[in-house]
Amino acid sequence: MIVTQTLADEIAEDFAVLSSSSRFANKFLGSVTRVLGDYKAFTGVDVDSVDDFQTSIDLDEKYRNFLYAGIVKYLNASGEWTTNPKGDTDADYRSESGKAQMLYLRELGPTVRF
Repeated sequence: MIVTQTLADEIAEDFAVLSSSSRFANKFLGSVTRVLGDYKAFTGVDVDSVDDFQTSIDLDEKYRNFLYAGIVKYLNASGEWTTNPKGDTDADYRSESGKAQMLYLRELGPTVRF
């Protein structure tokens, strides 16, 4: 389980905004939803949505970097907090997505699918 509030606090600090800001909270939770949709797209696993900061994200801690990179990518794309540009967030997210896919495939083990 990944604690949503902790992740929000860390990312808010990176963007120099308060995590308690309603605008940030809405954009953050929307970004979480998009990242979990991406996770479902490459794993087929549906992860429960997160509606507030008190709800934990039902993924193992090893997927934290993937979540972090995805949320930063989508927040950066929103253009809300561009005073602190985050570099090539698309490339970072693609890299972390590939790593997350490999982690997921390792969890499955050597299974044959037809």
